[in-house]
Amino acid sequence: MVTAECRGDYSVEISIQDDGPGIAPDKLERIFEAYYTAKERGTGLGLAIVKHNVELYGGSVRVESELGKGARFVFTVPGEDFNATWPMSVPLPSVLVVDDEKNMRLSLQTVLGDEGYSSAWSSRRKRVWNFCRAMKFS
Repeated sequence: MVTAECRGDYSVEISIQDDGPGIAPDKLERIFEAYYTAKERGTGLGLAIVKHNVELYGGSVRVESELGKGARFVFTVPGEDFNATWPMSVPLPSVLVVDDEKNMRLSLQTVLGDEGYSSAWSSRRKRVWNFCRAMKFS
């Protein structure tokens, strides 16, 4: 299940929860380390990249898990009151959703849309890079 909540301080909290096997307590402290994986085919980069990117923008990420009951990842990214600082004609901020799993992209886009955010998506690095260059992101 994916949820998003706009908080009173204009930050956005996004929660991704599953009902899988959960994460063992001894592995919880390492899951955000680069190249650490408990999967047979994993690279160990996914969660390390998520944590890096969220923190890069002043946010935080945490995980809650209990064996046999699944896991819940929560990340919070800061925001600001655009109506107070920008003209009213400026649209709400857009969110670029990048994930190689189609269902995850669609879920995040739906939740963000329900909260009033526009979103774009991609599963390919080159498209993301071209998008960011076109938008003059650095």
